[in-house]
Amino acid sequence: MNKQQKIKHWQGIFEQQKSSTLTITQFCRDNTINRLLSMRGASAFLVKHPG
Repeated sequence: MNKQQKIKHWQGIFEQQKSSTLTITQFCRDNTINRLLSMRGASAFLVKHPG
């Protein structure tokens, strides 16, 4: 997966979590997303797309 694909991947995950009623922690647990990986994905996304 190249950098642009990773950004789109994480953007989709963030949108799914936002539209769910779950906390970030519960969403990650339910979707077997490692918190460290999700934090790294978030950091990469936010650096590219602030605000």
